[in-house]
Amino acid sequence: MPLRYHPAKAVAVAIGNAIPLVILPIALMRILPSFLPIELPLELQGLEKFIISIGSLAAVFAGLAAFYGKGLVWRAVFGSARQGTRVAWIYFVFSGGLISLDFGLFDFAEISFSLDFQRLLYILYAAILLMAVYFILEFVVYRETQRVEEYSEEYY
Repeated sequence: MPLRYHPAKAVAVAIGNAIPLVILPIALMRILPSFLPIELPLELQGLEKFIISIGSLAAVFAGLAAFYGKGLVWRAVFGSARQGTRVAWIYFVFSGGLISLDFGLFDFAEISFSLDFQRLLYILYAAILLMAVYFILEFVVYRETQRVEEYSEEYY
């Protein structure tokens, strides 16, 4: 029977998920204004708190999903919750797919830039939510194979 709990794997996966979801975005938000002649708007300062809270929650869910073995209900619960928090993180970080930036470089010049990539984000959301379905199906399939193994061990 396979090992059902993996504490070292859980810590490694949690740290591995915290790097791109929390550490890199916060580092970029703090380092970029020192190199560029722009000032962060107040909305982005509020986004920093959101990135820390939702990103760390997604990292914890990823670690807990990695802790439990395949076929356990908690792996399906935490794996699906991880994917849900990733969708929320992506939605809020990328402003729902609508980005509009206005730069006033000098007193007489202003640059406006807007980008609409909602359809691309919808495809990304579908792929992430498909992974949540994978965790649920993994639970169902492995649970059935474990029942068959337990049944065969009991009667043979």
